[in-house]
Amino acid sequence: VVDNPHKDSINSSNKVARCRVPQNYTRAELSSQRLPTNNKTYVYRWSYYLPEDFYDNADLSWSLISQWKSWPCGDHDGYDTQICFSCGIFNDLSAGTGSDRQFTFRWRAEPDCNEYAEEVRLGTWTEFVMEIKWTNNSTGYMKLWMNNERVKELDNIKTLFDDFQDPDCNIYWAVGIYTNWTGTKDFLDVYIDNIEINDTSGLTPSSLPLSRPNQRTGDIEILTLSGADRKILYRARGPGPVSGKIHTCSGKHIGSFCGFHDKPGRYSADISGQSIARHGAAAALYIIQLESGAFRHVEKKVIP
Repeated sequence: VVDNPHKDSINSSNKVARCRVPQNYTRAELSSQRLPTNNKTYVYRWSYYLPEDFYDNADLSWSLISQWKSWPCGDHDGYDTQICFSCGIFNDLSAGTGSDRQFTFRWRAEPDCNEYAEEVRLGTWTEFVMEIKWTNNSTGYMKLWMNNERVKELDNIKTLFDDFQDPDCNIYWAVGIYTNWTGTKDFLDVYIDNIEINDTSGLTPSSLPLSRPNQRTGDIEILTLSGADRKILYRARGPGPVSGKIHTCSGKHIGSFCGFHDKPGRYSADISGQSIARHGAAAALYIIQLESGAFRHVEKKVIP
């Protein structure tokens, strides 16, 4: 446990965990226990910080910074035709190499093989939330958020391989770094924080995760929204741009807005996008995602 190397709106914790690995084939991970998996739904939440110089003076053959492991049930153990992309683990998140600097998620149950890639953000915290229903039939689903924005969704998929066996194949989760590298520096450092696993089996699937209380800094406050006038009124406590997205409670994006404030005060912005008036009702509940510089906030709001 060390001091947070870079406090920001995503992670303002004073202390965080540092995962440090020397050269060659090595790992430094925090691992969960093996949890009941088949037909269970879990929400995984975690934050990463990769320093600005993470890739400097380092030659990475590969780097995995999160793994959902099914060992001893992997493709080295007779499951090779049921797991995509090879290797003995199951789902994973990669930080790439020096020439391929991407966060890459892989969901690996044949035939529903899927990937999602996003450029690695160095020198800033990145928070991921993944909700997944684990099953080896086609009733599974997966939702992925990055910094409170939903970036990937898969429905009616298999999320476990055909011959999944309870309890031997139950998933356990590792966060940190597992890599093979050489270079002219002694260590690679990855920082992690806010690691959670929540069993949400039987609950309604999430639409958007709401911000933690310490993410609301008070830089911007939503005052009112009008569906009829397609306006948002907000209070700003400092200068800067503001932008936002409006979602239904089911997660459908139906509107956006942007503006600029040059001093503290009340401002309004026009809402663009689809109609946000609900037919046959005077008002409806929506989810508003708001950004201004490094400040981010998500809240629910009734729009008349």
